[in-house]
Amino acid sequence: MNRLFAFLLFILAAACWALPAQAGDGRFDPVFEEIVQNGDNLLKNYTPEKAVAAGNAFSVLYFDLFEASGLEFRIGASDKEMLLDIESHFSQLIGQSMGGQPKASLAETWTALKSRLQEAKAMLDEQDLNQGFWPSFLQSFFILLREGAEAILVISALVMYLRRVGAGDQVRVIWWSCILALLASAGLAYLAAGAVRLSGLQRELIEGITLLLAAAVLFYVSCWLFAKREAERWQGYITAQVDQAVSSGSVLALGFAAFLAVFREGAETVLFYQALLAGAEDQKNAIALGFAAAAAVLLIVFFLFRFFAVKIPLKPFFTATAVLLFAMSFVFIGKGVLELQVAGWISTTKIAGLPSLSWLGLFPSYESLGAQAVLLVLLALLWVFAHGKRLKTE
Repeated sequence: MNRLFAFLLFILAAACWALPAQAGDGRFDPVFEEIVQNGDNLLKNYTPEKAVAAGNAFSVLYFDLFEASGLEFRIGASDKEMLLDIESHFSQLIGQSMGGQPKASLAETWTALKSRLQEAKAMLDEQDLNQGFWPSFLQSFFILLREGAEAILVISALVMYLRRVGAGDQVRVIWWSCILALLASAGLAYLAAGAVRLSGLQRELIEGITLLLAAAVLFYVSCWLFAKREAERWQGYITAQVDQAVSSGSVLALGFAAFLAVFREGAETVLFYQALLAGAEDQKNAIALGFAAAAAVLLIVFFLFRFFAVKIPLKPFFTATAVLLFAMSFVFIGKGVLELQVAGWISTTKIAGLPSLSWLGLFPSYESLGAQAVLLVLLALLWVFAHGKRLKTE
């Protein structure tokens, strides 16, 4: 298992360093100025009668300036939460303009967006001034730690589940899924930043669809685990499948969940490292050491999870695993809806006064919160059904 984990990290590191670097010299002052100037002009000339044209123009501002310049990945490499908040504001702005909302509503959203862009500019300017070994090391360290944490939690939960039900020989499905996911991530990153050049719209669609698929699979797995959390049921379940601890369909579902989790995080990690390398070419050693240090921490987290999971009794273990996977699906569905909103596939109806909590996948739109509410309702209905069925059997 140590060698498999090391091999996964080797694939990821090779993709980060071998793929074509982001274009540009790492300085984005002109891009910030152009976004603000164009946005101010669009707002100045906006009228509800020109709703569609204005919405398209704000979309161009996002895709052709914010994304195409590489600014999106440069901000994301430093502060993922700030990037998601900026994306959320862009989606609100595009949705309001497409919907012909009053100019005052757009002005409020644009003012908030400009404020976040100014914060991002100040952050990048400070990093450029203080560029050195330790700042570059820490940025690199936290990129992998942040992006890898979600994937490690999902992988750990799935691997430990298979071991606890006596299907340790099926763990290879999870690892092969991770390897395929990282190779697919490298391919997607190459298309996004390399010679073929994947458009920003296509990338947002792929990310959004991947996140929603991951949310659906993790929700399914979490409900399946929760329904069988009683120790007596697990004992009967395992005894009934002596020759095969889990069915082939269930193993494939677990492998698919691992693939989606790693694929989504892997592609983004590669692109963030490409942006970081482009902005700090003279600090490649620091970036490499930061990557290695984060990899070591993730490895420790994985083995701690494995060590403590073995000692947890069956019912608490499967209940905790189900809760963890459900929480991940809740976050993924919020982020997935946001990506599709930015791409224009889902409308954005802003909820005034609500902040973004990107680490929870919470964004202030009726569509995003509505999708998460549906997930909670489904969970409640499944719990009521399972509870009623258990009462009938007692």
